Amino acid sequence: MCLRFMFLLTTRLAAWPRLARREETWKAAEIVILRHQIALLRRPQPRRPKLKWADRALLAACSP
Repeated sequence: MCLRFMFLLTTRLAAWPRLARREETWKAAEIVILRHQIALLRRPQPRRPKLKWADRALLAACSP
């Protein structure tokens, strides 16, 4: 368990500088994607949300 914790800690610390160097446009695009996903999940549906073609197009256009 201690080894797993050390692995997770090391990987998180190694990823942090990489995330800090990302461009502002990628950060803004990620925020747009996350807000859209939240809007999809807030739609009143009995089960898993069904994506419309516009939802799929937006997510495909914003993904790297």
